[in-house]
Amino acid sequence: MDNDAIAEFLDRAIYPEGSYPQQPTWELWTLDYELIHKLVLKMLIDSTPGFLADLCPGSSSGRTCLIEPGGGLYDVRVLAGHATAEIEIKVWSPLTSDQVARQIEPIRNSGARLFYLLLGRTGVQRSRQWVSETTIGLGAKISYRELDASLAALIAADSAEPFARRLATAYRKALTAQYERIRKSFGKDPDW
Repeated sequence: MDNDAIAEFLDRAIYPEGSYPQQPTWELWTLDYELIHKLVLKMLIDSTPGFLADLCPGSSSGRTCLIEPGGGLYDVRVLAGHATAEIEIKVWSPLTSDQVARQIEPIRNSGARLFYLLLGRTGVQRSRQWVSETTIGLGAKISYRELDASLAALIAADSAEPFARRLATAYRKALTAQYERIRKSFGKDPDW
C-alpha cells in the first residue's frame, strides 16, 4: 500500500458532526480500530527518529518498530539499541487488571518500558494514576496529549520526510477530531 494512500485514508476518516458514536460508513471507523494505530505508529517510528522519542529514545543505529511481537502479548515493540518499549493500544475494549498483570510480568526485571496508549472510551475509563498504580510503577498511560505533542514536533521538523509529515498531519487531524467527540460524548477528558 502506498504511504500517501494511508494518509489520504486518514484524512477521510473524520466523523460528520452528530454521527458519533454510530459509524455511518466503513471508512469512518478507522480510528476506532487498533490496527490503524499500530500501522501508523510503525510507519512514523521507523521513518522518524524523533517521533515519540521520549518513550523510547533512538540510538545511533536507529529504532525498529515491531507489530504484535512475541505472540501478541503487546501491540507494538520499539527497539532502540539496548532499550525496549512495549506499547499496548486500547480504543474501545477495556483494559483490565488481569491483562496488566500478564503484561508486567515479562518486563518486571528486564528494564523494558511499558506504555498503554489509551484512546476512545478506554482513555476515559482509565486514568494515568490507575495505570501507574496497577502496573506498580512499571507502566504509564499515554494518550492524545503525548501523541499530539510528538506529531506537532514531527510536522514542524525541517528534517521530516514529506511522507512522514503528510501522514503525521492526517493522523493528528483525525486524532483531534476523535478526542473532541469522545470528550463531548462522555463528558470527560480522555487524557486524565
